[in-house]
Amino acid sequence: MDGCATPSSPAWGGAICAAVLAALGAERALAQAASASVEAPLVHLHCSMGDDGAANCKEGISASNIDGWRPQAQFAPLPQYPPNLLNEDTEGWVLVRFTISKEGTVLDPVVIRSQPPDTPFDGAALRTVGRYRFEPTMVDGQAVAVHDVAVRMAFSIDDN
Repeated sequence: MDGCATPSSPAWGGAICAAVLAALGAERALAQAASASVEAPLVHLHCSMGDDGAANCKEGISASNIDGWRPQAQFAPLPQYPPNLLNEDTEGWVLVRFTISKEGTVLDPVVIRSQPPDTPFDGAALRTVGRYRFEPTMVDGQAVAVHDVAVRMAFSIDDN
């Protein structure tokens, strides 16, 4: 097994593999791959190819890799209903994906899907999620970033 392969991901191609090894350090990447357990959450890199051809990598853990894990919110305000959509009796929902940093702040929130699409609900949801604060997630006594966290925010009008 090379330094870019883990029990939960296949070996990566040359350029991305080289970037990952450079980002983590070859010894650390090999140690993580050798000591990774299928049962334990796997802390790994999330990489994407930038416009300049360089790999952009973030170390962390995927929320989907932690069985039974739920983010522990310290602060989760309600969204503000967009006034024009409230006046039009428009209801909807927004699915937002983001990363929880090691410190518990929200990073890189993005709308994955919304109904109706491309409305002010999207902006209201992004602004609200950006204000969320969470308890740091601990793995083996160390705070880690958690990627791929998703929240579905519903906007509904109570007729009472």
